[in-house]
Amino acid sequence: MSLAAAFDLVLPVRCAGCPAPAVRPDVPLCAPCARVVLAETARPLGGVLHAPGAAGEIPVVAAAAYGGAVGAVLRSLKDDDRPDTLDLLGAVLAGALDLARELVGPPGGRTAVIPVPASARSRRRRGRAVVPDLARAAVGAVGTRERFVVVDGLRHRGGAADQRELSAEARRVNVAGVLTPTPRLRSVTGGCLLVDDVATTGATLTEGVRALAEGGVDVHGVALLCATP
Repeated sequence: MSLAAAFDLVLPVRCAGCPAPAVRPDVPLCAPCARVVLAETARPLGGVLHAPGAAGEIPVVAAAAYGGAVGAVLRSLKDDDRPDTLDLLGAVLAGALDLARELVGPPGGRTAVIPVPASARSRRRRGRAVVPDLARAAVGAVGTRERFVVVDGLRHRGGAADQRELSAEARRVNVAGVLTPTPRLRSVTGGCLLVDDVATTGATLTEGVRALAEGGVDVHGVALLCATP
């Protein structure tokens, strides 16, 4: 028996959605949470983003509501250092990407997926850039890599405060101008899908649309893992 297997017997892997043990070390959910995740993602949330300078309304698709099981798994990735959830969350996000792509009309080639970048402070705290990692996991999921390509077309300048306790207007002011296009954006022809993990007020998404327009790229749709009601 391997050392890892021995530890699994003594200390079973906890479910990423609740305190129960996971089904197996390679399946980061218990059976009840897995059923809830499937039920949540069978009913994706839809909406539109009104961003200054955008050519009309931008379709938004969220795989699930933030208050449910998917949100709990996402928090375990971000706050409890659970990289074993990336494949699961990537598969969930892949569904939102596909639906967003259908809403805007699939192009002839692969659709550019541009993740909202992490700030340097966030990368230090969590040890990873969560949204770019999620985007790559989604595009690497079975059946999606032929339809999408991840492009790191945005960079975080820094300087924004933590958003969690801010009002909607304060969030808008806080993130204004914090994103800037990167040279990799030149590889994108036509439009793109903007990707984020959670949307609350839409302030970060609006800033992403602005920064991409600065780089000459239009956002045709938004795909999210979760959205708050």
